[in-house]
Amino acid sequence: MKNRLLLVIVLGLGAGLFFFQTMAQNGQVILADSLKTKRLLHVYKEINEAKKTIPGFRVQIHFGGEREKAKDVKAKFLSQYHTIQAYESYQSPNFRVRVGDFRTRLEAISFQKKISANFPAAYVVQDFVSLPEVLPEN
Repeated sequence: MKNRLLLVIVLGLGAGLFFFQTMAQNGQVILADSLKTKRLLHVYKEINEAKKTIPGFRVQIHFGGEREKAKDVKAKFLSQYHTIQAYESYQSPNFRVRVGDFRTRLEAISFQKKISANFPAAYVVQDFVSLPEVLPEN
């Protein structure tokens, strides 16, 4: 009885593996793509293209309940660092201002140290950041 069960399991696994892959003549493994897999990859690609963001880091320079204070902090930052993006958002009941689009924590920490004299309460946070602009080659 145990031998029959083992044989059924081995044959089932073998059939499953054969279904998902085939061996080419030169010894390469080729995965068979199903129509559902192709659709899923297409949907995944469309979602990522629509988001235009990637996981990264920003420096949060303000978090508080007053909208005007958040706007003032953002304006002060942009007047000093006009090449860096600043993002103001509302997370009930507070407003927050985050700056930069950094791909690594190290880049964000470096920038935080650079602005710490003007924004001493700044700290690094994980966020979804805008994709960097790709300039065409000349």
